[in-house]
Amino acid sequence: MPRETKTQTKKPPPRHAPEPAGHFARNRVVVIAASLLAMVVAAALVWLAMGTLSKTTASPMFPILQVTFAGEMQRVDKADLESVAGGIRGSMLHTDLNDVKAAIKQVHWVRNADVRRRFPSTLEVSVEEHLPFAKWKNGDGERSTFVNNFGEVFEAEFDGPLPVLSGPEGTAKEVLAQYDTFKSVLAGIGQTPAAVTLSARRAWQLRLANGASLELGRAEAVERLNRYVAAYAVVPALQAANVRIDMRYQSGMALKLADTDLAGLAPATARKTIKKPMVKL
Repeated sequence: MPRETKTQTKKPPPRHAPEPAGHFARNRVVVIAASLLAMVVAAALVWLAMGTLSKTTASPMFPILQVTFAGEMQRVDKADLESVAGGIRGSMLHTDLNDVKAAIKQVHWVRNADVRRRFPSTLEVSVEEHLPFAKWKNGDGERSTFVNNFGEVFEAEFDGPLPVLSGPEGTAKEVLAQYDTFKSVLAGIGQTPAAVTLSARRAWQLRLANGASLELGRAEAVERLNRYVAAYAVVPALQAANVRIDMRYQSGMALKLADTDLAGLAPATARKTIKKPMVKL
């Protein structure tokens, strides 16, 4: 009996599932990122090579050939700036801009400087000038120092009229702020502070533009000045020039004034000091 021949049907090879659309996009991103990384590495290598070459040759690559200055400068001596610029040498790549800035800030009247590279060969410097707000005295009296509107002390030569601020070292900003407060309080009677002093014991003294001086003490200085302003119109002696007023009393003040400054309040006899008793408010 003949055997039955089994016919084997060949199965077709398995078909690969189609790749998702996002897979191709991810591959493309990886290729782009790799290319960018290669460019960055290449640029860094070129930069390092240029730097090494500039250090190992007598003539640096990208030498500094020019230093330019900009900014509103009324008191800065441009010849001093040019003198500093003349001492700046070296490569644009390796010159420390902080060192350049520090050198420029040593010039009188320069408060700040912003230094930038402008390739191939220029350093651009933007200069900020000090604005003198007041003369500053901290006890030595040997240097001509001023305080700007930021409360920073600096040395310079200036003969213009300015108020005088005094205090222990490191208190310029505090004294400046108190000056502004006192000025606002005195505006109500048409007076302005000519000098404000903070003593070593942290007591406040105030001299007005008309020569009058006030002792305000260590505590409640602004409140005491407000009491002076409130009494100014009702106590004529307070309006005299060069009067000395001690406000360090709970509910009054003590006055000391000269006969020539009384403006009719006392007879102009001998030039002597008249001590006034405490005025109670």
